[in-house]
Amino acid sequence: MANKIQMIAYKDKDFLVVEKPPFLNTEELIGQIKKEFSGAESVHRLDTNTSGLLIVALNPETKKYFQEQFQKGLIEKKYLALVKNHLIKKQGMIDYPLVKVGAKHISLTSPRKQFEKQIQRQALTYYKVLNNNDDFALLEVSPKTGRTHQIRSHLSAINHYIIGDYRYGPKKQPLETERYFLHAYFLRFKTLNSQEIKLESKLPEDLLNILKTAKLTF
Repeated sequence: MANKIQMIAYKDKDFLVVEKPPFLNTEELIGQIKKEFSGAESVHRLDTNTSGLLIVALNPETKKYFQEQFQKGLIEKKYLALVKNHLIKKQGMIDYPLVKVGAKHISLTSPRKQFEKQIQRQALTYYKVLNNNDDFALLEVSPKTGRTHQIRSHLSAINHYIIGDYRYGPKKQPLETERYFLHAYFLRFKTLNSQEIKLESKLPEDLLNILKTAKLTF
């Protein structure tokens, strides 16, 4: 874990921002960070195969503060996602509630009788096209709510599934990947003492290679 702990994007006495690697869930990462920072606690999560910026509180007061900031929508998060198919609209909003069905979180694009009695969680996602060709599009995605699998489900619901996502996309993918193409690359927030922090994370090498195969650049 030594190499992963060194991937600290920002360090403060109250919190860290770390570069979460893929293939490691948030709880496992926090457990390993605790070996060096005993008070480490997660305040938000990234899916196992999602890489990128993750805020880690180092004391209970900071954890409560950041959780409240997330709940109020005061922390700006942006992701990079490579999706299938050309997008005509250069930016848009996806506003579909999510319903948990087994291991999936289904986007309700229209009312469905079979889900009437289930909990429907409101979810809002904005996207912007950064690069496009006939087969793929690189998107900047900004979730305004923090639902599980929100970005993956929403993009699939508009027929632009994330490349490498076998849960929300087809079993036969157009590109060979070890994981889906989703990277938490941007964070902007204020600390407890009102200092504004803005951080960006570079695309990991494996995603850059996928982007190159898709004949797109970032």
